[in-house]
Amino acid sequence: MALRTTLTLFILFGLSLSAVDLDTKLLSKSHYIDKVTVNGSVAYVRYLRNKSSDEKIIYKDLDHAYFKPKWNFYTQPNKSDIIAVSELAPTDRYFNGALYNTLELEGECHDCTIALADKRLFEKKDNYIIGAFQKSIDLDALRTNIDLRHLKYLVVLAKSASDIKLTSLHFLNHFDTKKLQHQKPAVWVWRAQDIDLDKLRRHHIKRVYLQVGKGFEAAAKRLYKNGYEVFGLDGDPHHIFNPEALYKSLERVIRLNHDRPIVSGFQIDVEPHVLKSFDINKALYIDQFVSLVKKLHTLSNDKGLCFSVVTPFWYDALEFHKRALIYTIIDNSDEIVLMSYRSHPQEVLNISSDELSYGSYRHKVVYIGVELMPIVDEQHELFILDKTVPCIVEKHMNDRCITLLPQQKYRIKGSNLSFHDAPQRLEDLLSREIQYPAFGGFVFHHLKGLH
Repeated sequence: MALRTTLTLFILFGLSLSAVDLDTKLLSKSHYIDKVTVNGSVAYVRYLRNKSSDEKIIYKDLDHAYFKPKWNFYTQPNKSDIIAVSELAPTDRYFNGALYNTLELEGECHDCTIALADKRLFEKKDNYIIGAFQKSIDLDALRTNIDLRHLKYLVVLAKSASDIKLTSLHFLNHFDTKKLQHQKPAVWVWRAQDIDLDKLRRHHIKRVYLQVGKGFEAAAKRLYKNGYEVFGLDGDPHHIFNPEALYKSLERVIRLNHDRPIVSGFQIDVEPHVLKSFDINKALYIDQFVSLVKKLHTLSNDKGLCFSVVTPFWYDALEFHKRALIYTIIDNSDEIVLMSYRSHPQEVLNISSDELSYGSYRHKVVYIGVELMPIVDEQHELFILDKTVPCIVEKHMNDRCITLLPQQKYRIKGSNLSFHDAPQRLEDLLSREIQYPAFGGFVFHHLKGLH
């Protein structure tokens, strides 16, 4: 029976990955294989060290998250103090406090010390002491010491339980609305010949991110002459290995600005996660990407250019030196454009809010990129490599081949990522007032999607 099961699984593997050339070098490093099919044809194969899973972060209302503390009291040997702990999230989940900049404590706490525990501190059975009890806590001041995206506990140290009379906790955003950015709707244009001035005017576009390629100089001058702000744009995932082409594109922008500032900035769209070996070499590729961002930031600023980075919203789930990668990118750029590709307004804002909050804290500009072009559905099939199960080739056992066991199938709907078929929802998004000071406007992908 066991032998028959093994044979069946192997046959399934052969059928599912037929006509797919697997990279044996990457295969030897991976634990899982994700085969992605579009319109019945294999689009790409991802090699994974670990099966990807959703971050267990609780997202609350963007304006306000409310908790009524439920205390667990502890004492320590030979100490008279009481330690009171209130969970901010249920078992195996974490509260995303990075969406907010203020924690307000309602009630009283006599002679108390307040602390918070994030995921790392929670696992060490430790916490970060904020200080004496105060009714309003500036969360921005804590960002370098704890990971606000993964909060677990509020901790109070007091002389006795009767001293703790906190009735509620409120996570809020308190922004000075006078400092709101002047929003500039923008668009990506990949070919100079696609520029349509009438369409730009009709949609009130103020900025164009223009690919540095054939006809770039003439197109940039034309846009500048007609009152548009222009950014040079370039990037490819392989530039993390060989960035010379990016440096040459930046040089073209600098030369064009020799007599007058025709181009206001330089934007990179590198996206190293697209590389098929990214999940296996993640730490190395992220390190190379950050180094490239830092160098281009310096080179651009030295020439008076604003430096912009295009990044997926989920880079807040990747880590660089034990903090969110997106924070390092924001720190080392003048602005970012988040590819917040979803087709429901509230979801777009939900997945962008962490970066908007951090950008407001760092006084950086955050644009939100929205998809307007049609996106086809993707069918994913996940396989696990099992080296303990022998393969059967021509009815003989073969211990040198690799067995891929099917795990699951799932579909990613393109309609959930693009506003192409949802113009009313797009209008809803564009009409919303976004209070984060960092918000610079929406960037449309791309000009052809504007009617």
